[in-house]
Amino acid sequence: LSLLVDLIEETLGPSTDALDYLVALGTHRPMSDEQLTRLLGRRVRNGRAGRSRVFNHDSSPEALTRVGTISAAEVEEITGGLLNEEVPVRVNRRVFDYDVILVCGPVFPHEVVGFSGGNKYFFPGIAGPEVINLTHWLGALLSSYEVIGSGYTPVRALIDRAAALIDRPKACFSAVVTHEGLAGLFFGDPHEAWLAASELSARVHISWVDAPYRKVVSVMPPMYEDLWTAAVLAVAVTVIIARSFLAAESARASCTNFNETPRITISAITMAARTSPVNNETNARIASKITRGLSRALPRMAHCPWLLSSATAFGPCSSSRSSASSAVRPDVVVFNSANTVALS
Repeated sequence: LSLLVDLIEETLGPSTDALDYLVALGTHRPMSDEQLTRLLGRRVRNGRAGRSRVFNHDSSPEALTRVGTISAAEVEEITGGLLNEEVPVRVNRRVFDYDVILVCGPVFPHEVVGFSGGNKYFFPGIAGPEVINLTHWLGALLSSYEVIGSGYTPVRALIDRAAALIDRPKACFSAVVTHEGLAGLFFGDPHEAWLAASELSARVHISWVDAPYRKVVSVMPPMYEDLWTAAVLAVAVTVIIARSFLAAESARASCTNFNETPRITISAITMAARTSPVNNETNARIASKITRGLSRALPRMAHCPWLLSSATAFGPCSSSRSSASSAVRPDVVVFNSANTVALS
């Protein structure tokens, strides 16, 4: 990203009245000046990098503005009938202080939307909670097993529809990065740049295997400090774990603040069916994360009383990948955040 920032500063800086940065945090914790310095590759102090201001996304109500509504009928059409509810679309009001919005970020396989990047930097990146919760719940209903690395998904379509409501010219740099370095860089309309980058990402980030594994070791990089963020890699590997070896386990946290890294112990829990609806924003978001991990392992609805109270996590969905080889590899594979492994 720092190379892109250098390029942008060199080419656009002299001809702009303001060239500022808004970090698309979504629901993640704000970044410190030190973290922003590493991200941008230039010194950030008190929210400034030279003449540029650097903002963390703020999802508090006063920091957001409503740009429109996606009707229940549209939601039903986009989701194939899985959801049928009207959703207000709110984004960070700062974007309307500028003439053009330039999106910069990587594209890689993602367990909720299929591939990251593009308009995802608007939703959930700089969005209000309504679209965030709806898209995460949709991803849970579809299951990460079906979604990750699957190209254009219903979640992506819902994000694109919401982004179309932002009445500002938009352009996008979509980067595909591997351990070896930059594999490709695409520029243009956010959807078109993302589409080209996702096609390359599918080739360089996904390795195909003939049979599932019994055990997978997930290794998260140190940059993921939150338990709930790091846990997504455990969700992602369900696509290559033999169904008979998937266990319903939970992380019992020793603190209640999900924005802090708790000390955890892993213990098996009993999963029981419940019929109570998800009834608030927090439970909807947490339930969606649990469902993505459990949808392939459990034959019924799953309920986690220690975390969700009366909230229900629904699953599974029918799986087009379930016809993959029934053979099981007895060995262990180490899985890291730079690649995805899928069954052929």
